[in-house]
Amino acid sequence: MAYLNVIEIESALQNLAAGYPGSTELIACPNVTHEGRHSHVLRVGAERDFAVDGVLILGGVHAREWVPPDALISLAADLLEAQELGTGLVYGGKRFSPSEVLEVLETLDLFFFPCVNPDGRLYSQTRDALWRKNRRP
Repeated sequence: MAYLNVIEIESALQNLAAGYPGSTELIACPNVTHEGRHSHVLRVGAERDFAVDGVLILGGVHAREWVPPDALISLAADLLEAQELGTGLVYGGKRFSPSEVLEVLETLDLFFFPCVNPDGRLYSQTRDALWRKNRRP
């Protein structure tokens, strides 16, 4: 199984936002990375005003952390699909009912930032698998 690269991560966020427009918002980060990449955060939750609590979920902070970005994309997709289909979720031995999924998505804004360090991720996936940092000199 191959891990997503930085282009695929951005594409996945865009596809989730396009596939679930009533429950998501694609937010562009205000600054580009050191190597000029644009990053996005996916907000998942019901449309509402800004008075609701939010949770920021980060992944890929260190370059060689390849699993967390993929896991966060999968979690966002699972939540959105469960909401749309009215189903629950099961992770390992833990079950979340349809009402628990809806409660989370109706009372919180979840902000998924799956790849905080895309420059480092690309470098670690293509040049040095043990690279841990970002690419700023």
